[in-house]
Amino acid sequence: SFVEFHERTVRGDYDLAITAANLGRLAQLDVGAQAIGIYEPPLVALAVMSKMNRLQSLEALRGRTLALSNPQSLVALSGFAWLAQHGVQRNRDYLIFHARNDDSLGQVLRAGEAPLAVMSAGEFRQIVPTVRAELEVFAEFAKLPGFFVLARRGMPAHAVRELQRAMGSL
Repeated sequence: SFVEFHERTVRGDYDLAITAANLGRLAQLDVGAQAIGIYEPPLVALAVMSKMNRLQSLEALRGRTLALSNPQSLVALSGFAWLAQHGVQRNRDYLIFHARNDDSLGQVLRAGEAPLAVMSAGEFRQIVPTVRAELEVFAEFAKLPGFFVLARRGMPAHAVRELQRAMGSL
């Protein structure tokens, strides 16, 4: 599970860990894990809507629902910040619908249960093609760091340099 994996990463059980950027950042702050690489390309964060129920503006989200598959993901957290920058506040102006997975997000949009969903471009591409054909991107609102490669705190500097050199040769 992600929770157990993160706990073990923070405990220093792994010499090297590849983890989501938000969890990697927490490991850096909490225990001094060293980020020695970031996967490219970055994650593209999208707001997606149904072609049949187009949202005309972010203001139109007020009093309605935003769909997400993982409210703790970096994409979701960035989505909340993006909406707030546009004056639309979580739990004040809109509610959250927690979908089980990416395909469920597509179904939620198609059914009109939510006018907008936040997801990564990769998640969008994973939606079944027949459902995805009925959706469109409202906005690309962020490009976020991909997975972090972390070395445990206290790893000797020469070992960290060797790992970075090896990753650079891939």
